[in-house]
Amino acid sequence: MSHVSDVCKKTFKSALNLKRQNTTQTGEGPPRGEICEKCFVQKSDLNVHYRSHTKEIAYSCEVCGKTFTSKSNFITHEKCHRNERNYVCEICKKAFIAKHHLDAHLLIHTQEKLHVSVICNKAFSQKSHLTDHYRVHTK
Repeated sequence: MSHVSDVCKKTFKSALNLKRQNTTQTGEGPPRGEICEKCFVQKSDLNVHYRSHTKEIAYSCEVCGKTFTSKSNFITHEKCHRNERNYVCEICKKAFIAKHHLDAHLLIHTQEKLHVSVICNKAFSQKSHLTDHYRVHTK
């Protein structure tokens, strides 16, 4: 069953997501970010997101020097230095440090192409492949 917003006409799978959208659209929900107007349920999540715009460095890897604006991305990165790859593809046995990396990888095997170019409608199984593809249109 799908739920449609009376405010913006978007469709949502759950009533909870619809409620969040409606309160955000009517101004009753959490405040929007000042730069991109993206909304978050918790102010702390908005603050972390804000750092992605300001490029404020909150975490720095002592091993390689790579910097991060969010703690969760920093913790995930640290696993690569400890070779912690606990998420293994059942099909090809490739291992990943984060579940969402494995989930994205699995699309290669299923041939699902969920990432579609808004310019030419070409579809890709990986978001990074679509990002690379957009460079063709900007040259």
